[in-house]
Amino acid sequence: AATFGIRYEHVRYAAPVGHTRAASEAARRANGTHLLLLKDTASIRRGALRALHSTFDTAPDVGVVGGRLLDESGAVAEAGSIVWSDGTTAPYRGHADGTSHRLSYARDVDYVSSAVAMVPRELFLSLDMFDPLFSPGYHEIAIHLRSRRG
Repeated sequence: AATFGIRYEHVRYAAPVGHTRAASEAARRANGTHLLLLKDTASIRRGALRALHSTFDTAPDVGVVGGRLLDESGAVAEAGSIVWSDGTTAPYRGHADGTSHRLSYARDVDYVSSAVAMVPRELFLSLDMFDPLFSPGYHEIAIHLRSRRG
C-alpha cells in the first residue's frame, strides 16, 4: 500500500510480539533509506516528519533523531533523555508546555524515545537493531549508546 508517496506494509502477528521485535522485523523488511519508529499511541503533527528527516541533512553525523513528546495536557513529557552515571535516566522536559520553544531545538541527548524516532536504516541494521536482552525499557538506550561507539 502507499499513502502520500510513502510505501508501507501492514504486518499482523498472530500473538503480541512486543515493540522491539516488531520494529526490528520491520527494519529488515523495509527498503527506504530511513526508518520511522512510531508507537501506536503516538500521533504526528504536520511538518514533524519533514523536520525529523531534514536533521540528517543539516547534521550528517547524527545517528538517531527524536521528536518532542507531549502528554495529554499538552505539556512536554520528553524532549530527549539523559543517562546518569549510575545508570538511571531522566527525560528533558523542564515543565514547558507544548507551545513553548524552550525545548524545540536540536541538541545532543543520550537517547530519544522510540515512540517517535527516525534513524538511517543501514545504521539501525548495522547496530543489530533493538536487542531483546534490553527489552522492555532499555532497548532505546542500548541502540543509542551503540551508535556512539564509532
